[in-house]
Amino acid sequence: MADVQRFYSATLLARLGCNGPHWLTRMIRATTCAQAPIRHLLFLGFLGVDLDDFFSLATEPTKKAHVIRANVKCLNILCPMHDKASAAFVSAHFSRPLRGAVELYHCDTCGQTRAYCSIGHERSWVRDYGRLWKEKLAELWSNPKVSQRSIAQQLAVSCDTVKSQAIKSGLAFPRPFRKRFSTHRFDHLFRSKSTRRMAKLKRYRIRWLSMRAHHPESKASHLRIRCPALYAFLSRYDHDWLAKNQPNGWWPKGKPKVDWSARDEILCKEIKKTAAQLRLGVTPPHKLTANALGRAVGLKAWLWHRLERLPKSRAALIHETRMPTDKTIQPEASDSNSAST
Repeated sequence: MADVQRFYSATLLARLGCNGPHWLTRMIRATTCAQAPIRHLLFLGFLGVDLDDFFSLATEPTKKAHVIRANVKCLNILCPMHDKASAAFVSAHFSRPLRGAVELYHCDTCGQTRAYCSIGHERSWVRDYGRLWKEKLAELWSNPKVSQRSIAQQLAVSCDTVKSQAIKSGLAFPRPFRKRFSTHRFDHLFRSKSTRRMAKLKRYRIRWLSMRAHHPESKASHLRIRCPALYAFLSRYDHDWLAKNQPNGWWPKGKPKVDWSARDEILCKEIKKTAAQLRLGVTPPHKLTANALGRAVGLKAWLWHRLERLPKSRAALIHETRMPTDKTIQPEASDSNSAST
């Protein structure tokens, strides 16, 4: 703000009602407060941006190109190339739960494959621990003098990871020289992550259907407020099923509610028919105007701002009123006021 006050004189800012830093703060931050056009012009002048350059900027966001990481370090503590750039890019795929791209990098020295995702925040996890890590696990697992906690510390993983990887590798579980215990305590280790997630999905589906049955008159937004965690889990991991089991009146996000092509055909015929009827009562030097034709057709004020979706209707308006194609059609003030009332 100090730079803006040095750029413009205090007298000019006072005459334009721009005293203090509040107007500039509200413009920069995402607020719902409207600002006077002169303040936008002052800010553009301070930035040195011309109006023609500002309105000629591309409005459509450009899609960010996928960038492959370089010099990715291997995080396997058993690898001879530990903490050195030895992992190479393998592939990338889209993850719906994470809502972004997941990249896989493989170290040829130890065989470990690690996944990286940068959506929201940087995260990484191991997809395959590799041959060196698994050989070390088998060696420690068969040693009766080494406990599971000690194995986890040497391999830099949790105790549950040691047990689950031992089961996946086909090692004896529980360890034969250790005290026998019931495997029911570790039932989650014998089932894959996808199997556990599917079982959880079934439970959550039953809860969602039960919620709908107990509140048949509630909308989707009301149900979402009642059970936010349930809705969030189904939206992330079972989006298609949730879309098919929404309350009546729910409309999928991104799907248009209006068939603009069909509306364009009907409105175009109505414009031509009404123009032919009105032209009989118009005598020179008067001519049929677009606003008069729009009122006769019953064209609502909000549709004037949707003419880019009605190309045939717009062409019919231009043709019937003999308006130049480069002239922008705007509704009269009375039309917008009547529509708002």
